[in-house]
Amino acid sequence: FTTLVTSLIMGLVFLGTGNNDEIPQRVQGVAGSIFFVIALSGFTGAGNIVQTIPVEWPIILREYNNGMYYSGVYFLCKYVATIPVLLILQLVSSAIVYFMFGLNTDPDRFFIFYAIVISAVLSSESIGYVISAVAGDNAAVAFALMPVGVVPLMLFAGLLLNLESTPVYFIWLEKISFMRWGFEAAMINEWRNDPVEAFNCTLPCFRTGGDVLDIYSFSSSTNTIGENVGIIFGLTAGFRLLALAITLITLRLGVKR
Repeated sequence: FTTLVTSLIMGLVFLGTGNNDEIPQRVQGVAGSIFFVIALSGFTGAGNIVQTIPVEWPIILREYNNGMYYSGVYFLCKYVATIPVLLILQLVSSAIVYFMFGLNTDPDRFFIFYAIVISAVLSSESIGYVISAVAGDNAAVAFALMPVGVVPLMLFAGLLLNLESTPVYFIWLEKISFMRWGFEAAMINEWRNDPVEAFNCTLPCFRTGGDVLDIYSFSSSTNTIGENVGIIFGLTAGFRLLALAITLITLRLGVKR
């Protein structure tokens, strides 16, 4: 319910932004709306997990010590159980915001957008699992750590700071930011192959969708969408394995929470 209400509010805020005849305003509105969807997935995905794992930690600890199952079984079941609900909720949510925003009406572009959002939510949930594994049954610590784990990834997503301007010592944060890869993929999905006649040459002057992508230092290649989604799923797997490793070490060492 919360997801649907939030989607409607987002849709009202950015209503019709993709249909704006003033091209600079359209570019800004579309970039902002897409970024907000990707960024919000980071907070909601991680937030949902850090609310549940600390509550279940005493059960995990007891059943592990009783030899009922390995920690990996718990995580696997947790992952699988959440997928059906996630797919349905995000399909409805994506449809609401996509068409209220006024984004590209090609059916294939909507489903690509949907796939990008799904990958972003799964990756953000993975970060939530890592945070929960570190915090254990301490929900207060988990909530305190969540902004630390999510906000830096948002800063280097490509909207607030151009990718070409990322400081060398923070390149690693950009590379592990699912928001960076998701935002770029969604922007390419929206602006790729836009015809020249669709753009009025006003300041700043955008003659093609490629010009829009250039100002964000994004690729204009369609293949990049699949590559970025693949990277996000790779980050998802990496973060979930890290969460499993932390939990396993904690359980085997008998660390008191």
